[in-house]
This record gives sequence, structure tokens and C-alpha cells, in this order.
Amino acid sequence: MIEAFLSFLSGNGFMPHGHCYLWTKQLIELHVISDGFIALAYFSIPLTLGWFVRRRRDIDFGWMFILFGIFILACGMTHFMEVWNIWHSNYWLSGSIKALTAITSVPTAILLTRLMPQALLVPSPKQLQVINRTLEDEVQTRRTAEEKLRELNVELESRVASRTADLEAANAELRRLLEEQRRTEEALAQLAIIVQSSGDAIISKDIDGKITSWNPGAERTFGYSAQEAIGQSMAIIFPPEKMDEEPQILERIRLGEVIGHFETERLRKGGARLDVSVSVSPIRDISGNIIASSTIARDITESKQVEGQMRKMMTALERSNQELGQFAYVASHDLKEPLRAVTSCVQLLRKGYGDKLDGRGVEFIDHAVDGAKRMQQLIDGLLSFSRLEQQESELQLVNLSAPVQHACENLETSIAEGNVQVHAGALPTLKCHTSQMVQLFQNLIGNAVKFRRDQAPEVWIDAERKNGDWLFSVRDNGIGFEPEFNERIFGLFQRLHTRRKYSGTGIGLAICKKIVERHQGRIWAESQPNHGTTFFFTLPD
Repeated sequence: MIEAFLSFLSGNGFMPHGHCYLWTKQLIELHVISDGFIALAYFSIPLTLGWFVRRRRDIDFGWMFILFGIFILACGMTHFMEVWNIWHSNYWLSGSIKALTAITSVPTAILLTRLMPQALLVPSPKQLQVINRTLEDEVQTRRTAEEKLRELNVELESRVASRTADLEAANAELRRLLEEQRRTEEALAQLAIIVQSSGDAIISKDIDGKITSWNPGAERTFGYSAQEAIGQSMAIIFPPEKMDEEPQILERIRLGEVIGHFETERLRKGGARLDVSVSVSPIRDISGNIIASSTIARDITESKQVEGQMRKMMTALERSNQELGQFAYVASHDLKEPLRAVTSCVQLLRKGYGDKLDGRGVEFIDHAVDGAKRMQQLIDGLLSFSRLEQQESELQLVNLSAPVQHACENLETSIAEGNVQVHAGALPTLKCHTSQMVQLFQNLIGNAVKFRRDQAPEVWIDAERKNGDWLFSVRDNGIGFEPEFNERIFGLFQRLHTRRKYSGTGIGLAICKKIVERHQGRIWAESQPNHGTTFFFTLPD
């Protein structure tokens, strides 16, 4: 078996094909090159068909390409054997390959013939182009339709949103109107309650002065019931001499004026007179036309009587204050003369008999002289305090820097002795009493000089606008005091230290308080022991 197969493959007994070509070189080259290229072409075609079938698995008759590829591959082998047999003599193998080629070619031809009707149904490129253009037109038409549909949807959504917004706005407006109506009804109900419960007389009248409503307050004030008053003229409550007021009021109401509070007289049922405060306002309809008016009248008879009594009391109080101030001034002035006599006598006693008295007697005389001097200071303080009530000169525009400078000049000696530094910032120009401002700053700066510590004493004076007033501050770095005495120090004759340690009468800050209050301001202090004191006071702009 093996020997037969080997004999089949061998070329024994045959001569190579080159002998037929007489081994002519050019002829051999012609056949070799031709058959070689044909074989290579035939070998490449099946590869290409195989790649095509693999990439296009969607083709229904891909098997035909495979069968055709096998046929082409067999044809390529026959041409390869033609080249081979030029130098060899394997004609049985070559014939077998040709037989195989024949076997594959016949079915391929038959199947290809049967496949032609189906192949003819495959559209040509032109037909495909037409179909593609038709499809593209259909796609474009569909896209246009879809775009139009989207636009219509957007427009529809916009219209729906707009209509929804309009509906919501209309609903909101309706809710607002309903809420406004509810509030109006509540307000009217409350107003009705107020009108019914008001102690004032609230009266409505038409444009001609006829009464259209009359609340319980009007009944109590004027004595007429609503049944008696409605439909009547307002003249029923006017005194004869006030009758001309009503036409004037009606004319002003027709012009749309609101008549504010004015005081006049009216009559009660029975003829009793009342002092009243009257306000009259026009009432308009929905179009703005004046159709009526509302009158509010308050009985001020008692308040007028109280006002008269208060005026009499104020007059008496002013007269009493003047008399008291005059008494204090006269008493203080008259006390000076006997006090000077006592002081002189005691001093003469010491001068004439001092060498005859023992130490205790001299001490008694010194106490008497010291007491007389303190009494003199107290009298001077009382005179200054009482003079404040009598200084009624008109206020003048004063730059407050000038009174500060004047006060420092008055304190020049004590400022120099204490080596005190006074720093004054920019101060405003205000309406005030110049002399009282000098006294105010002199007392405050004098306090800082008196109650200083061992360190170099300093005083800072500043002012700033605050809440419509001017706020002044006088700050020092002195001994200070406990915050619990912030109010007490402004009392008359109030002292926080003994006279032996710090001299003074206890009147200075009381005078400061009175000066500030007479200028419609207020004064206060803030302090801590050993951390200095700041006096604040306000003056109106």
C-alpha cells in the first residue's frame, strides 16, 4: 500500500515537461513566470473571499464564496504543478489535482447557476444609491416631522405653562382678593366694635350735614339717643354763637380737606355746654367721590378744668420758687455780715489773748475760725445755687471751647500747683448760658484737680453727636469712687471724703446737675476706685 502511494507520488518512467520545451530558457521562463503569477493570484483570491465571508456573516449565500474559493485554490495548485513538472515528472499528482479541480468546479458551476436568480435579486449599487437616497429622504422627512413635533410639543408645553401660570396668577389674585375681603370684613367688624365701644362721640353725616349714624359714645356725650339724632342736622348740638362753624366745616370737607383736632364748644340735650376736641374727615365712595364725612368729638370739659387748675398751680409754684430763691439769696446774703463779725472777733481774740491761753484754748479758737470759713463757703455755694433760678437771660450761640478755656484760666493756680494737663478736643457751638457753662466745666475740672492721685494728673474733654444730642465727657485719671455712689454725688451737700482729707462744700456737683437740667440735658458719672472718673452730660443740638 505504501509502495503504491510512493509510486503514485514519484515520477519514475516519465520525463520532465522541460524536455518538451527542449529546455529552451526563454520558453521555460515564460511558462514559469506566467504559471507562477497565475498560481499566486489563485491563492490570494480564496484568502480574500474567506476574509470577506468572515466579515460579512450577514450574507445568506456565503457558503458559495467558500466553495468558489476551494475551486480557485485547486486551480492555483494546477498551475503550481505545471511549474513543478518542468523539472519533475509527478504527472499522477498533477492529474489528481486537476481531477479534484474538476470535482469542485462541476458542483460550483451547478450551484452558481441555481444561485443566479437569487443573486439577480441583490440590488445593484445604483439601485442601492436610489434606495439609500429614498431612505435618506424618508429619514430627513421623519426628522423634519420629529423636529416639527418637538417644536409643537415645546409650543404646547409653553402654552400649557403660560396658561397654568395665568391660572395660578388668577387663583393667587382671587385668593388675595378673598383674603383682602376677609381682612376688610374683619377690619369693618373691628371698626364697628371700636365705634360702638369708643368713649368718644363718632358721628357720620351726609354731604349736607344730616346725621346718618350716632354711636353710644355720642349718646353719652350729647344726651341724644341714636333714634333722636339720626336724620337731624348737626345744628342740634351747636351753641348759637358757633352755628357758623358747620357751613365752614362742610365746605372744607367738600374740598377733600381733613380737619384736625380743634377745640370748641357744643351743647348737650337740655342746653348744658361742653368743651370738645373735634376732628372731621371726608368719606369717599369706591370711585373716590366725597359722599359723607365722619366726626369724632371728645369731651374735654374735665381736662380743660384740670388744665386751668394746673395753670394756676404752675403760676403759684413759679411764684413760690421765685420767693424761695429770693429768700435763699437774701438769707445767705444777710448771714454773711454776722458771720464776718464772728470771724473777726474770734481772730482778734486769738491775736490779743492767744499768749494767755493754753494749747486747748488756741485749738478751740482755730476750730471756731475754721467753722466760720466753712460756713462762708457754704453760704457762697448756696448763693451760687440760688442764682441759677434767677438767671433767665436768653440762650446764646456759644462755642463750648471758650467756656472750657475760661474755666481753666479761673483754675490756673490750682492747675499749675498740681501740674495738671487738660486736653480739650473739638467742641460744638450750641445755644446756652455762657456763665453757667463756665461754672459747669470749672466744677468738673476742679473736681479732677482736687481728687488726683500721685501720678501726673490729666483731664480729657470731648464731645460727639449721639441720638440727636451732643454727648460731652470729662474724664480724669484720679482716685475715682465706688459705682454705688454714682447718684449720691449729685445731691446737695453730699461728700464721699472728710473735710480734713479733701476740702469742699458738697455743692459743686449739685450745681452741675442743675445747670445741665436747666439746659434740657442730663448728667451722670462712671467710675472705679483708682481708675479715674468720667462725667457725662448731654446738651440738645
